[in-house]
Amino acid sequence: MDALIVEVAVNGATRPSRQPHVPLTPEHIARDGIACVDAGASIVHHHDDLRAVRNLGSGPEAMGSLGLATYTGLLSARPATLVYPTARFDGHTISERWDHHR
Repeated sequence: MDALIVEVAVNGATRPSRQPHVPLTPEHIARDGIACVDAGASIVHHHDDLRAVRNLGSGPEAMGSLGLATYTGLLSARPATLVYPTARFDGHTISERWDHHR
């Protein structure tokens, strides 16, 4: 059998008003990411809740801190998982969109 790589996007642009179980907090995203890895995924992607980013100051440090909290929880439980956060879609420059990855 050929190798298969399964990637999951645990929340995307879905809002709780449409799907009340969508994970938004770092703890919930990590929990659902772990469940997906246990079900066979090897790559976990997520989107930060932009309301939480704004509450933290809206800069790359805010988004970076949310991603760090998510991946600390996920990777402490499943360290071999590949992870990557989203771009900041409300950014107007390359720096605003991607500096949270640093």
